[in-house]
Amino acid sequence: MKFGLEYGMWLRIMPLVMITLLFCNGCWDKKELNQLALAQVIAIDYKDGQYQTTLQLIIPGADQETVNSENLWTMTGSGTSVGETMQQIALAAPRELYLDHLNLVLLGEEVLEHDVTEALDYLVKENVLRRRTQLLAVAGDAGSLLMDSTDLAKMDIFYIDNLLKDQRRRVHGSDAIINAYYLSVQNGLSETMVIPQLILEPKTELRLDGAALVQNGTLVRWADHDWLSGYYWAVGGSEIMTLPEEHGQIVVELDKRKCKWEIASEEPLTINATMKATIKIVSGYDSWKDSAEAEQVIRHIQSQVEAKSMKHIGDTLTQAQAEGTDTFHLGRWLYAWHPSLVQEQDWPTQFASLPINLKMDTSIEVQ
Repeated sequence: MKFGLEYGMWLRIMPLVMITLLFCNGCWDKKELNQLALAQVIAIDYKDGQYQTTLQLIIPGADQETVNSENLWTMTGSGTSVGETMQQIALAAPRELYLDHLNLVLLGEEVLEHDVTEALDYLVKENVLRRRTQLLAVAGDAGSLLMDSTDLAKMDIFYIDNLLKDQRRRVHGSDAIINAYYLSVQNGLSETMVIPQLILEPKTELRLDGAALVQNGTLVRWADHDWLSGYYWAVGGSEIMTLPEEHGQIVVELDKRKCKWEIASEEPLTINATMKATIKIVSGYDSWKDSAEAEQVIRHIQSQVEAKSMKHIGDTLTQAQAEGTDTFHLGRWLYAWHPSLVQEQDWPTQFASLPINLKMDTSIEVQ
């Protein structure tokens, strides 16, 4: 009888014991920092039908607390797929590869011309691409930026982040340049990926200049700064603009907000686009800020910025319509909210002749 009571009590407490064990599993799979090779930059190139992948790895010593040239390693692999190249690097690396802190993905020009989605397929499937991961385009070989012996070619993540902080591509409201969702989406509306271009000027500095426009996985063309200026009026972003003034050189920062689309007419379909931004005068105002003509100068600066910006927007939109691409996400917006007004298969033709009325709404302030 006593045994029966103990057995019954054991049966009652067994579920509680099992639940407790689930929360007491400890860190059985924990990896120490000095057991890992941390990938912070990956460069992907395509040559003669083969992928070439270059990784910049942080391999810290047990007593090292900072990253320096001694614990930055560069390793390469080649094969018919990025997965094969990564396997080569993993076998040759002195420690286990850790990709979850990947910050930058550099895509060489031949990869852009071949197939971007195929090149990134491995990283997507491994869930390596995250919202913080920056995707950058390189004219020529991307790997050469990492293999170069100069200190500048060793990617400084914080420096690149500062270059990119105001050039985020907004994807469904997130400040992501790229993510797994965007790579796999197929909306049929000829949407173009805008990938900032990274340039290493010989023995000077890394900088961003223009972007690669990629449609259906392949490079359409390279865009310049003026094109990007118009593009960020549509999708949001910031820009520094310098204006010549009779009082001296004026530097303004434009805080651009996402374009507001509206239906002006359904038959024929006509769109209104309102571009909103705050113009911040950041320097060049010392000589007139407290003068009687300050208000007049401020309004003149505002009109200059608006005129210059409207030209950028108009030129960018004209190019997008000529290409039939949904760079401005207008097709996505129409297809989501007014599907009866747009035909997926006819979007390039429809967009090319679609009347769009541009309006600018800005405010201005002195920093």
